[in-house]
This record gives sequence, C-alpha cells and structure tokens, in this order.
Amino acid sequence: MLYLKHPRLSGSTQAAIRRFERRPGQVYETLRFWEQFAARRQFWSYLPGEGCVAECCGASAYEREDLERAICALPPRSARELRALVRDLDEHILARRIGPNLWTDGWWRTI
Repeated sequence: MLYLKHPRLSGSTQAAIRRFERRPGQVYETLRFWEQFAARRQFWSYLPGEGCVAECCGASAYEREDLERAICALPPRSARELRALVRDLDEHILARRIGPNLWTDGWWRTI
C-alpha cells in the first residue's frame, strides 16, 4: 500500500497519521487541498449564517474540520506538529480574507 509523505512532517507524525486514517492518504490529501486553498490570492468572507460551500470558493469548513479531527486524534507530539503546520495555513488564509469575517463554522476555534 502506497502512503504519501509530507516534507514538513516528521516520520513519526506521518506514521501516527497513517494509523489514524481510514483510507490511505486521506489526511495528506486534505492537507494538500488546504495548502492549495491557502495559496490563493484572496478569500471572500461570508456574512454570519451564510457559510461557505466548495462550489463557490473552492473550500469549505469540512476540509478544515477533517484536519481538526486528525489533530485531536493524534498523540500529543504528532498533534502539535500537524497543528503548527495547519495553523500557519489558517493564519495565511485569515490574513488574505476580504470582508468582515470568514466562515462562521469554527474559525478555527479562534486560532
């Protein structure tokens, strides 16, 4: 079975992620998606209650929530490592938003 690797995560964190995944590569694919989303030039913010769906802006709170579930399920050291990577992406997204707020779903537990 082929497992994908992320250059910014240690081998022990990647092993912990593999043990967590139901489908090989699931967390890696979601993380890669979140990285691509963070690389966008700008992000539209939505008014509270409107939410966001993938069809309009390319991402939804579901991807970020999937990453949060992985972070919460990992051993502490691996969780810190993945959380640091995801937090960098979150901060990048927040810095480039347009409008008064981003998704109201959980952003992201106010970092």
